Amino acid sequence: MRKTMKKIIATVLTAAMAMSIGMPVFAANTLSVVNDSDNAAYAARSIQRSTSYEITANNVCLRATPSLSGDVVAYLQKGDIVVDLKETVYADGYTWVSVQCVNCSNPVLNGTPAWVASNYLREIG
Repeated sequence: MRKTMKKIIATVLTAAMAMSIGMPVFAANTLSVVNDSDNAAYAARSIQRSTSYEITANNVCLRATPSLSGDVVAYLQKGDIVVDLKETVYADGYTWVSVQCVNCSNPVLNGTPAWVASNYLREIG
């Protein structure tokens, strides 16, 4: 039974790690795995995944704060890719999502955390 459980855990870990290759940021969805340690203590490990979004329009404001009055950090273009930093705020009639650029047309923005109105995001993974 113990060998079978270890094989299942190893298979799940291998698959999860393979799927996460190339993902620059990790976030809230977790897969917990228990490792046998001296038949007495157990340690939990988590593999976390992020949600990626594609920008759906040109000249979408990337803002410093979640508000229409927030300073515009830059403008995102249709097809730019951002990842969800797992924080949302409702303000000025919009749901604002904290994101980080990972594959943006302006490479200077990659790695920049800021806010985007959810109307301009399409989930891609």
